[in-house]
Amino acid sequence: LALVQSAIHEGEKGGHRDEEEPGKQAAIERAVVLASYSPAAVVLRFAEMPHPKVLVEPEQEKFMAAVGFVDVSGFTKLSEKLQKDHGREGSEMLNVFINAYFAKLIEGINKYAGDVIKFAGDALQVVWRNRSTSHQQDTETKLMLRSAACCLHLLKELNNFSPAEGVSLTLHMGVGVGEMSAFYVGGCGGKWEYFVAGEPIEQMSDAAEEATSGELCISSTAYERFLDSEESNSFELRGRLLGSGQYLLEGIEASHGSSSSFVGDSAVEKLEAPSSLKELLKEKLTLRGTELLPMLRSFVPHLVEERVDAGQIGLANHEHRKLVSVFFKVVGLGPKPCDVEQTTLVHQATLGTQRAIQKYGGTITRLITDDKGTRFLIAFGLPGHQHEDDEMRAVLSSLDILAALNEIPAWDAKSYLVSSLKVAIGITTGQVFCGEAG
Repeated sequence: LALVQSAIHEGEKGGHRDEEEPGKQAAIERAVVLASYSPAAVVLRFAEMPHPKVLVEPEQEKFMAAVGFVDVSGFTKLSEKLQKDHGREGSEMLNVFINAYFAKLIEGINKYAGDVIKFAGDALQVVWRNRSTSHQQDTETKLMLRSAACCLHLLKELNNFSPAEGVSLTLHMGVGVGEMSAFYVGGCGGKWEYFVAGEPIEQMSDAAEEATSGELCISSTAYERFLDSEESNSFELRGRLLGSGQYLLEGIEASHGSSSSFVGDSAVEKLEAPSSLKELLKEKLTLRGTELLPMLRSFVPHLVEERVDAGQIGLANHEHRKLVSVFFKVVGLGPKPCDVEQTTLVHQATLGTQRAIQKYGGTITRLITDDKGTRFLIAFGLPGHQHEDDEMRAVLSSLDILAALNEIPAWDAKSYLVSSLKVAIGITTGQVFCGEAG
């Protein structure tokens, strides 16, 4: 998605840009930038509607997919080294390295039609799914194979990348497959949150736990479904089954037994996406960018809106600064921590969180569901939104969140020792790196 803007600019280099009103062209360019902060699923959900409108109520969508966890290690060590060796200039250098590395990751993911759902610290949560409007509908095993081929490609191209002497960025990954749910929740102050949940996320996390640096594991479920699928007649997996049931995948081969088939060879090239998400988004945003602006705004924080409107985007937005961070998780939304069974419950929980955070001037920077539960990351003290008493604001907002969520019943109260959602909150403060990635 982060490549959409450059794709449009490339199309304009030849001088074939349509004669449009300056205001309309500026609106399209603004839409392109805002779209790069959201998953492709969000942009296409509105772009493919005949008459798109801003959400007024929560939504849930179920779909079959492969989901991958792409974890990068080494940024903390790199940050410490750059600060030690270069002082304040280290922030600028770190931002360049982060953007360059994540841009390459996203480029590789786009090649295999993956959709980056969340940046989770130094990791990416990525989904491979069918689009409802696409004529070609892949099986879940084909989606899993595509996700695995993508991860192998990333390992080949980007593992053990050394941006500075003595520091290497390494990757490890896990993949799961099955039915997932996407949620659109919140809406307080016109701001909506999108996230995905489901049992494949637990598979993905368990598989990633088994993978060490430079490795990819697919879940036991993914491996078993591959063995029972028609795709096993066309492809063979090269690797070994671990004691945990996860499969350590080293390569994908053509079933006729070709000896060399690591990423880049014909067997895996067959798994590249038949069409580019980047090109599809370019087309939709060029045609309907102005119309989509209100919807795109509703999925980004106010800080992003302010900077996009002011033309302040890209590498200039980075610094080490003091922040107060609130991190909390919610358990009780489904039978497993990775499950969310009722849209109403997670919508109420998100609304309660948004009201408390907006009341005290904080910003929700991430809502994600993983094997530990549904988790929020909230920041107080972002540029233009800092206060002298941010620590107090974080504490008061957290107390409000606890009070609000303790009034919401758990998904199945009979299965829990308490009848309400279970919430755990942690608050900390200190110097952190603030910047854009991708």
